[in-house]
Amino acid sequence: MRIKKYKSLLTLSALLFAFIFLVVPPGQAAVQFGDIQGHWAEASIQQMADEGVVKGYPDGTFKPDNNISRAEFATVLVQAFKMEKKDGKVFNDTSSHWAKDYIATASAHGVVSGYNNQMFGPDNYITREEMALMTVKAADLKISGGNLGCSDSSKVSVWAKDAVATAYANKLIAGMPDGSFQPQANATRAQAIMVLSKAMQLKAEIIEITEPETPATPSSTSGGGGGGGGGSDKVTVKSIEILTEPDRVIYTEGDTLDLTGLTVTLNKSNGTAEDVSLANFAAKGITTSPANGAVLSPSVRAVTITVKDKSVNLPITVNARSEVTVTNVSCETRAANVNWYRFIVNGTYSELQIKTADGIPLGPVTSRTDFETAGYYQGMASPDNIIVIYVDGIERYRGIPADYAPTIVTVTNVSSESRAANVNWYRFTANGTYNELLIKTADGTPLGAVTSRAAFETAGYYQGMASPDDIIVIYVDDIERYRGIPEVYSPGGAVITGIAIKTAPDKVTYTEGEPLDLTGLVVTLSKSDGTDEDTALADFAANGITTSPVNGAILTTADSAVVIAVNGKTASLAISVEPEIPSEVTVTNVSVDKYWNGYVWNFNLYRFTVNGTYSTVEIKTEDGTAIGPKIHKETFETLGYYLGLYWEGTASLDSVIVIYVDGVEKYRGIPAAYENS
Repeated sequence: MRIKKYKSLLTLSALLFAFIFLVVPPGQAAVQFGDIQGHWAEASIQQMADEGVVKGYPDGTFKPDNNISRAEFATVLVQAFKMEKKDGKVFNDTSSHWAKDYIATASAHGVVSGYNNQMFGPDNYITREEMALMTVKAADLKISGGNLGCSDSSKVSVWAKDAVATAYANKLIAGMPDGSFQPQANATRAQAIMVLSKAMQLKAEIIEITEPETPATPSSTSGGGGGGGGGSDKVTVKSIEILTEPDRVIYTEGDTLDLTGLTVTLNKSNGTAEDVSLANFAAKGITTSPANGAVLSPSVRAVTITVKDKSVNLPITVNARSEVTVTNVSCETRAANVNWYRFIVNGTYSELQIKTADGIPLGPVTSRTDFETAGYYQGMASPDNIIVIYVDGIERYRGIPADYAPTIVTVTNVSSESRAANVNWYRFTANGTYNELLIKTADGTPLGAVTSRAAFETAGYYQGMASPDDIIVIYVDDIERYRGIPEVYSPGGAVITGIAIKTAPDKVTYTEGEPLDLTGLVVTLSKSDGTDEDTALADFAANGITTSPVNGAILTTADSAVVIAVNGKTASLAISVEPEIPSEVTVTNVSVDKYWNGYVWNFNLYRFTVNGTYSTVEIKTEDGTAIGPKIHKETFETLGYYLGLYWEGTASLDSVIVIYVDGVEKYRGIPAAYENS
């Protein structure tokens, strides 16, 4: 049966704010805070002060808009709701934290969970959705789900949706003036007062006590006297925690959730615990949100594992796919009302479609494989010539395509011969379809007149005034196609006049950080005597052929082509370098001991582990003063420690330090004392 039991809200409220805010000593008048006048929470804050609950800061302020940390909020929940101290989860970053016992107790009661099995983030400011989830769990409110009650409900993380909906349903949260909730914004001291005081009021109004549902039946035996009996409470699940994480917790957008390897522990009301693997979730009534096998998006930050009204969050990472761009859009009419659209899609994608500007499809949805195999997209001609290209349902291009040109014009074999004072004959080859050309100096001064294709190819040269600095720029149909210093023309002797790629290397697609591998590359060298010579990679050095980047160079996403050069002639090999999905960097096992420099103990040796891919580490004080220099990964891992000088020449072993990895804060706290093993 259910029994209602009433308590004093004031007594509970005093506990609620005893940790984060200084409690007013008995008999001392409440202060008048100098920074809450006109604040939206002024009345609630002042009421707490009038009741002798809070004192604020020594300077007479309350600082209502200051943020509150995850450790502080977990601590106040334990104190406010009188949670029995338990030996719960101790995270890597809470083992030496002032709030370790409070966080462990809150974890044991199923109120809090970490970002993962190792990290809690005690000093990170708590978000509004995290505050809602912890408060709902601490108050043991029945999860209602349903409408979230806010205008930005789509921004609420999946794992927090039910808790936020419950908070709205129980009027713990009213949201922002514009109707939004702002789930990822940091919670403030004022917001903590409002939400937690409301939660405590609900808790004070009714505390449910569960009594035995069925009295135990005395047992008896046929051979003797009767045996006594006793009652036993109904066994319920008090909390759920993750025992082993699944094999995979990092995904890419569009991947399916795979919870293989996941095991949870169900803590029972009778003091027992039961470990349940994924295969037995359904039998035990355990559900996950999202469900196993669900298609993931970057908005999914955690998997919520639930049994009855108890839940725990499993943090996961879903990285967005590479940004997709559409370039080089052109169109060629092949038949009446039928166009061939040619373009390049850069990035990872699955399918595409072209529509008119008013949304009418010009052709069907086409897979990446079909599009790239055909080399074009076939569709009905757009009435207004404006097309919109959608990649995976997202608009990536809108405009009027250029007329398709079968070949891109290139200029090769550029040489110069002085025929008279200040007059040069420029010889070169324009490959492709064009109408006219012009040569200018590097500063844009024409060296000659616009020349038609027919006149140029009939004469075999372009006549122009000599360039003062010998750098010329050749324009074909008003587009720059060459810039450089021409070779001296030599009518006799077989010299290299051009280079072209005959066989591309075996590998042209890479991931950032991989070395360039030109195995299989063969080029054709054109000679001034009209002959051609094929040259394999192994013979490049002997023929004076170079590549940029060099073979074996580590590639970045900025590398889009390999330039092959010989005798001033070049050929370009297009390559693709996809960005590497970086691992999330964490800092663990932080400890410190003193180092003797020969004169005084004025150095600290900081030992810690950086998990993930990174380049540099640096340690600073809380106020941003550098304790030591920025050092590279190789130096740090070779030494096995970070050597830092503290202020005033004296090493401090109990001060807060901040560790930055690649300029991003990854740890803030007091290192543990290093113990030699």
